[in-house]
Amino acid sequence: MKHLRFVFVFVLFSVFLIQSANSQVYYLNEDHVKPSKVEDYEAALKAYVDFLSANNYPFSIEILKSSDLVYYLNTPMRSTYADLDSISNALGRTIAKDTLGWNKMFSKFNDTYYFNKASCYYFAANLSYTPNEPAIEEDEMTYQEVWFIQIKLGTAGKVNSLLKEYVDLCVEKGVKSPMFVYRGLIGMNQGTYMIASPAKNPGDLWQSEQATYELLGERGKEISSQIMKFIDKMEVKQLWWLKKYSYTPKK
Repeated sequence: MKHLRFVFVFVLFSVFLIQSANSQVYYLNEDHVKPSKVEDYEAALKAYVDFLSANNYPFSIEILKSSDLVYYLNTPMRSTYADLDSISNALGRTIAKDTLGWNKMFSKFNDTYYFNKASCYYFAANLSYTPNEPAIEEDEMTYQEVWFIQIKLGTAGKVNSLLKEYVDLCVEKGVKSPMFVYRGLIGMNQGTYMIASPAKNPGDLWQSEQATYELLGERGKEISSQIMKFIDKMEVKQLWWLKKYSYTPKK
């Protein structure tokens, strides 16, 4: 994980603001950790969060870990250039409070990961489904399965329509399990969709998926099959929330 860096082309950012208007936007840093260095990386991660806390870093960071040892450091923000700039400036001010401490802490990350990358994405509320009476509460969601989907060029309108139809069907049938859809912005291909299904654990997710399939019946299968026709690439990941390392600023 490296110092936050933001290099944005004005045209891309114009697209970013239009597409993400009135949506929750996130800054995401991915660390692809070496299997032999997981313990060292997590020790460094704890030291990193402790440093932010001790020096009153003002932005929250949610941390998740995937089954293939990618660590996702997720920062919620608003859909403005100023907010991106303020994240970078805030980290700079935080480091300036204790530069020696930062350098000592950050050296713990040395040789713990293969590479890292940064990106921005947003929550597509109109394509997502949140049940009125969810099977689990938000604080019980410690696991999620995420489908990283790359759709074929020029098919976003069709995919969005099918996802909306799927959501409408979930509402009609009273599905109990949520489905959160996110779309890639800067640092991700514009055709990237991330479809997340949260649960308590893998077994709980399997049970909820079976219940959903039964409720949605043949129409649910048809919609899913139609969406698959527009997918160019797909990867499914299992993620766990690392709440012990996640950071919430002091009030």
